[in-house]
Amino acid sequence: MNEDLINALPSGWKVIKLGDYAITQKGKKPKKLSKVKTDEFNIPYVNIKAFEKNEIDEYTDGENCVFCEDGDFLMVWDGSRSGYVGKAIKGAVGSTLVKLNFPGILNEYAYYFLQSKFLEINTRAKGTGTPHVDPSLLWNYDFPIPPIDEQQRIVDKISELFSEIEKGLDGLAVIYKQLEVYHYAILKSAYEGGFTKNWRSQHNISPSFENLLIKYRGDKKDLSLESLSINDLIEVPKLPEQWMLVRMEECIEQPKYGTSKKCNYEVTKTPVLRIPNIGDIYIDTNDLKYAEFDEEDFDKYQLREGDVLTIRSNGSISLVGKSALVRKVDEHLFYAGYLIRLRPKTNIVNPKYLLYALNSGFLRKQIEDKAKSTSGVNNINSNELKDLIIPICSVQEQEVVIEAIESRLSQCDNIQYVIDESVRKAEALKQSILKKAFEGKLVLQDSNDESKN
Repeated sequence: MNEDLINALPSGWKVIKLGDYAITQKGKKPKKLSKVKTDEFNIPYVNIKAFEKNEIDEYTDGENCVFCEDGDFLMVWDGSRSGYVGKAIKGAVGSTLVKLNFPGILNEYAYYFLQSKFLEINTRAKGTGTPHVDPSLLWNYDFPIPPIDEQQRIVDKISELFSEIEKGLDGLAVIYKQLEVYHYAILKSAYEGGFTKNWRSQHNISPSFENLLIKYRGDKKDLSLESLSINDLIEVPKLPEQWMLVRMEECIEQPKYGTSKKCNYEVTKTPVLRIPNIGDIYIDTNDLKYAEFDEEDFDKYQLREGDVLTIRSNGSISLVGKSALVRKVDEHLFYAGYLIRLRPKTNIVNPKYLLYALNSGFLRKQIEDKAKSTSGVNNINSNELKDLIIPICSVQEQEVVIEAIESRLSQCDNIQYVIDESVRKAEALKQSILKKAFEGKLVLQDSNDESKN
């Protein structure tokens, strides 16, 4: 027992080992589960999704289950969120969760105590595969307990202060949503020629193609391929006189799929880019895996500065088509099979222009329409990528478009930084409040409490 902690606490407090006080019950995987609610399967299965997001997607008949009620106290025991605590919804406790009770004290008081320990519990999880809470860490915490009336005052004060912080965070969330809308509007205007009107008034330059598939001149359209269904496009932009709409295949070389070789963390081999390495603009090399390749593989999978890597398959539709630009420092890297390499024809399209275009609403709609699947895995193939329709202007104007986009996105980044810093400070303030609470410094002491302990 930590004698220094005991001596520093107010009179009337006591300290116990958390494990000596907690009653726990691990959740179980039911023998039978249903994706839909029926007369037989009518009990919500409180898995991680239901617990964290209050979204029920599985039901059970109750056989071989551990049950929880609204407001019961649960902790994530297994997985990346291990140590996270929260209140349950009525149902059957999921197999990765543990139900906790603290008899004789307020559960909410214990809830806030464990919130104060989440970061340590989570970062010190055990297991080489799926991480899980380390019981020797959790149950050996010194748990300071004040008299019951003070517990209530502490819970009330924490709730009051956290509520004020959450109001501020809600305001930041509104600003964040507005940034997303502004980001969309930037790209929409950019790929309709909105930022380069003055430039065009001084430079009357149009792109040229030997095999133009579609071209627009204001509201006039000339379809030269019957196979193109204009109904597949949504909100076809009205382009300036000097702009054209063309198929992606006019702008890139033949797309190339990545390697299917199994990768691991043996750093003596060749680094291979995967989905987590596709950053918002550039390749992110913070988490690389490696594989062994033959000499003949180098021409097949090696990258070149200006290549664009695109995610072709993912459970999340928003990630399909997400792309990142390859820089000079990335040329030694290979790439995995869930990615497709797009190599721009630089006399037609600037690589960055192509990258930003893939994130624009016009192309995102096309990508998601082609990739969407009911199987749970969304996928876009190389032919579908080549079939995308992209607004094109001259290479000279593309450079001006890129500059206009990046100057405005830079402003978004600055605001995003302020938001992130504010969120970080809010979380730090919460931890400071919790620290004071469990040192007996958050609320005034009342000598009458001791007789009720």
